Amino acid sequence: MKLKIALLFLIWSYTFGFGQNKTYDLLEAHTETKILYDRVYPVSKAHDLKTQQVSSAYFKQVYHEMQRADFLQRMPQLEFLRQQADQGFSENQIPLSLLINDFEVLRSDALNRNKMQLNSKNQLEFKDFSKDDLIRYSINLLAPILAKTKSNTPEFILKFSGKS
Repeated sequence: MKLKIALLFLIWSYTFGFGQNKTYDLLEAHTETKILYDRVYPVSKAHDLKTQQVSSAYFKQVYHEMQRADFLQRMPQLEFLRQQADQGFSENQIPLSLLINDFEVLRSDALNRNKMQLNSKNQLEFKDFSKDDLIRYSINLLAPILAKTKSNTPEFILKFSGKS
């Protein structure tokens, strides 16, 4: 019984702790890229990337955060990458994935400078918006989406997903 309760608590905390934050939904109109990184919990710290070694797991984390932070939901779900990895494993191929994105992050002092306020629905809105309140970043990552293969001579592939 304790295991079931612990599992339910873990699922609940993951869903609410790492899910999209509705607090930032009113800021969509102020973003140029329509990707506001503050909407998700920054596990990968995409605005401060360490690109010396990009593992499959790290790439998937960055991708998933960008996909969830996108107001327009333009990127395929993470499940698509998992399907491609499974297919590559069965065909002795290592699929590569390329992520090229621009995104924005709120300045850390925007609240302190009294530029923003919380409305009655617990959503942030700008009192006086200027483009300096958002910092724009670019991310360019290429990584295998399959962590290991059963072959000694794998084939690396990069497919076009068909979505733009």
